[in-house]
Amino acid sequence: DLVHSLGRMMALATVIGIAVTLTGLAASYSPDLPVGPVIVLVAGGVYLVSSLTTRALARRRARSAVSAATSGGNVLGES
Repeated sequence: DLVHSLGRMMALATVIGIAVTLTGLAASYSPDLPVGPVIVLVAGGVYLVSSLTTRALARRRARSAVSAATSGGNVLGES
């Protein structure tokens, strides 16, 4: 999970939407491509990167929890 509150999620979605739109407009301008499909491709790329990042972070958290549990350490960091 990248965000844990509705307000931050809405702010992040707004920023990402603006960035995707401007990137799609800029990328389609010079080669004279249709704007809509380019924006969709950029948004798909952002989704793919976000999905892969979330999975990688979840795997890292799972591995660190397992290694902490097997080494005798406390997962919560309490003494």
